[in-house]
Amino acid sequence: MDRRGRDPLVAVIADHGEAFEERGVFGHAWDLHREVLDIPFLIHLPGQTEGRRVGLPVQQADLLPTLIEIAGGEPGPGIEGDSLVPLLHAGAAGAPQVLADRLLLSTMDTFRRPAASLIRGRYKLIELRRPGHAPARQLFDWVDDPEERQNLAAERPILTGRLTRLLREQVEVSGRGAVAAPEVELDEETRRRLRALGYIE
Repeated sequence: MDRRGRDPLVAVIADHGEAFEERGVFGHAWDLHREVLDIPFLIHLPGQTEGRRVGLPVQQADLLPTLIEIAGGEPGPGIEGDSLVPLLHAGAAGAPQVLADRLLLSTMDTFRRPAASLIRGRYKLIELRRPGHAPARQLFDWVDDPEERQNLAAERPILTGRLTRLLREQVEVSGRGAVAAPEVELDEETRRRLRALGYIE
C-alpha cells in the first residue's frame, strides 16, 4: 500500500474467541465467558500514526455503522450497532453516554446448552437456561475481575435480579425480528468439517 501511495482504513475483527481449558472446556460453543466473547477488534484510520487501546466493551455490530460514518454516510434503517468514531478519536474518556450505558447482549444455543449474557456498565451477567433446570446465573465485575473468576451473584442478589430482568427483556426484543433458519441437507464431508469446528455434534 505504501509503494502504491495509498493509506487505507484497515479493520480486523473476529467472529468469536476460543476456550483453551480455562474452565475445563475447549472450543467456543459451551459458555459465554470472556475467552469466547472477547475478540480482536482493530481499526487503523488513514493517516493514523499512534495507537490507542479502548477498554470500553463494544460489539461486532458496531463495525458497520463505524465504517459508514468514516466514509461520510449515515446508517440507514435496519443497521444495528453504534458508531465507534468517538472512541477512535478520544478513547473511552470521550465516549458519549449512549456508548457507555448501553446493554450488550450475547446469546448461545448449541449442544442443547442455551445461554445468554448481558453487559451493562462494569457488570456482566451470564444465565444458563437448560430445559428442565432452574436458570443458573453468574455475575462478574469485568473491571476488577477481567478473567471472570469471582461469581458475585450470591452476594449481589438485587443487582443480579435487575440485570436478569434486563437480559430477559433484551432476549425477547432480539427474538421478535428473528427469521427461522431454512432446513438444508448436508453431505457427510460438510458434516465432518462442521463437527471438527464445533458447530454440530
